[in-house]
Amino acid sequence: MRTLLFVIVFSLFLISNAYAIPQVQVVSNSTPQKIAPGEQFIVQLTIANIGSEKADKIVVSLLSLDSPLTSKSSSIINLGSLEAGKSVSTVFVFVSSKDTADGFYSIMFNIDSCQSACLTFSHVAVVEVKSPATNFEISFQSYSDGIVSLSVANIGINPAIAVSVNVPKQISIELNGASTVFLGNLDSGDSTIADFNLTAKNDTSSLKIEVSYTDSNGERHTIEKTVSANIISGGFLRKTAQTDNSETNLIIIAAIVVVIVFSVYRYRKGKKK
Repeated sequence: MRTLLFVIVFSLFLISNAYAIPQVQVVSNSTPQKIAPGEQFIVQLTIANIGSEKADKIVVSLLSLDSPLTSKSSSIINLGSLEAGKSVSTVFVFVSSKDTADGFYSIMFNIDSCQSACLTFSHVAVVEVKSPATNFEISFQSYSDGIVSLSVANIGINPAIAVSVNVPKQISIELNGASTVFLGNLDSGDSTIADFNLTAKNDTSSLKIEVSYTDSNGERHTIEKTVSANIISGGFLRKTAQTDNSETNLIIIAAIVVVIVFSVYRYRKGKKK
């Protein structure tokens, strides 16, 4: 009976020791959800030993990362030992290139730990790169009594803060008032009108415009645009070249009608003779 009891206790001891192993895993991954091109960011990994024995020789290493991202810190971090039920955090620093396209990018890590044997597992962190910049469409709206009205539309996917429109110095025009109009904020899809008092000094087919705004990261941007508008010396502006063609076509049609009427008249007059 004692022998049987000893065998049972010894067997339970062996079984418990067989399962008494360290189990290391990543329990937390603090990665920014969204970054801008050219922005530096950190990835914080929290490593925990959820097993019942101490884990030794824990090493976290950077295995790979997508090409627009660059590591700015050590690629290998030795964490040493970790008691059962304990955790530790480590930080890696990265930066995205300024010309990184919008999208999702991956960073892969390897975590190694050793006890009686060495174990390796991988962990992937994902970060989204999204530019806070936007874009504008500027079009000629109308001209009346020396006032040129321009339509300004935010056609990008991001909001624009403190938008201003400026008409820089140009050989073909002379400003009779302020060169800059402040429009306030424009959300994606919003549009408004900017009015300028100007006179044309020379004939030209375009008007140069500068649009300035602040993005959601607080950075100021200036975009140069060219507006199509036939500007006639003396201050008269025609809406588009297409308008001129329409007027020309009307004149040609009128001339053809006159020729036809005159030809019919001469034909009938010659017939009477």
